[in-house]
Order: sequence, then C-alpha cells, then structure tokens
Amino acid sequence: MLKLLFSLFIAVPIAEIVVLVQVGSMVGLAATLALILLTAVLGAVLVRRQGLARLQQMQAALSRGQLPAEALYHAGCLLFAGALLLTPGFLTDTFGFVLLSPWVRERAAKWLLQRWLGQGHRGGSFAADGTALDAEFHEVATPSGDELPPRLDKRS
Repeated sequence: MLKLLFSLFIAVPIAEIVVLVQVGSMVGLAATLALILLTAVLGAVLVRRQGLARLQQMQAALSRGQLPAEALYHAGCLLFAGALLLTPGFLTDTFGFVLLSPWVRERAAKWLLQRWLGQGHRGGSFAADGTALDAEFHEVATPSGDELPPRLDKRS
C-alpha cells in the first residue's frame, strides 16, 4: 500500500504537468489558467451544495437517534472530491467531478464493502456468507443475585 501511495505521489503530478503542457499548447496559457480557475470555483460550489445537504442528513439521522454512517461516507467522499478539485490540474479535476456523482459514490461503497468483506473479515454483525445479522438481547435477573441459572452455569 505504501508503494502504491508513493507511486501515486510521483505519477499524478507528472501526468498533470504533461496534460497541462499539452492543453496549454493547444489553447494558450491564459485559457488554460482560466479553465483551471473555472473548474476550481465550479467544484467548490458543487461540493458546498452537496456537503450542506449531507450535513442536514447527518443532523436528521442524529436527531432520530441513528448513526449517520451513509451520510458520513458521502461527506468523506465529498471532502476528498473537494481536495481533488482544488488541486490544479485536469486529471484531478476529472476524478473530483466523478466523485461528485452520488451514483459513483454508491457503486464505490458497494465495491469497497464487497472487497473488505471478501478478504476474511468475519467479525462484528456479519455471518460467514457476508449477510448482516440482527439480534436483540434481554437481561435476565439471576435467582440469588450473583449465581447463574443452572442451564447457563458452565461449572455444572
């Protein structure tokens, strides 16, 4: 994983420079800079709009006493998309705009969950086949206070 990140930190800036030079040679320096600025401003507006909607979803879920896991995932993706859109370059802008699509984020979440569950994670509330389990429990008072009932006592 560390090698992958290191490779990305080297490959992405090089690819961005190549694309910027090619676009600059086709449309000129001023137009290239204007396009970079336009994508940053447009991206910031879109991320802000979608982010505020996700914030409202989180607040609504919390007010109902629920964990806003889905809204948190989407908010994290939007934060990452915003970082990509504010980074100068057309490749990062492309990936940032792609992440703004809820459809893409949902597909990525499904892929990540299948990959995570498929690599041997069998803890928590998942069965061996990856399906979610749901259960309830009720505390039962013991007859004499600190002694377990005979059917649950492992010493008998």
